[in-house]
Amino acid sequence: PKIAMPAIVNRGRCRFPGVISGLFFVFYKRTAIMSQANDMKTLIRRTENRAETHALGEQLGRHAKENMVFLLSGDLGAGKTTLTQGIAKGLGIRRNVTSPTFTIQKLYRGGRILLNHIDAYRLEGLDQDLGFEEYMYDGGLTVIEWAQYAPQLIPEEYLSVKITLLEEDARQFVLEAVGAQYEALLEEIA
Repeated sequence: PKIAMPAIVNRGRCRFPGVISGLFFVFYKRTAIMSQANDMKTLIRRTENRAETHALGEQLGRHAKENMVFLLSGDLGAGKTTLTQGIAKGLGIRRNVTSPTFTIQKLYRGGRILLNHIDAYRLEGLDQDLGFEEYMYDGGLTVIEWAQYAPQLIPEEYLSVKITLLEEDARQFVLEAVGAQYEALLEEIA
């Protein structure tokens, strides 16, 4: 059987010849890439196990740039911290990355750029300024788990990563780019 190569559609133009623009899926192995909707590029990936989730994170980390913000969402145990561990490895960070559930924020240095890891789960309804913004644009990458609980931290441009548990150890990742630098990031990892 013939296998289609991945493609990203941007504003109705497709880099894969012979594909009609609009909303569609192109499959390559276990990767599906969806066209853009509402001026937002979307990339959908499926991983079958923890190692593949880690590898996806590593790929994101290798292509991350200073002052980028990744917003991770998904149920408990969906793989947010596993993905962040891969991101840290892609940044060249060798320290063990753990969930900042109780500390809310952890900073990891020693890589290409600083990793600012925030778990906003316990920030729901909290209105006081805790100073997180100081680190968000200090030349590092900020990864925020449970960002919906701290909407004041969500910048105008970001990469949203929605993680869904599938059967067994499989996960679906929906990566949505809001802003030009994040669209370029999805182009690079597609």
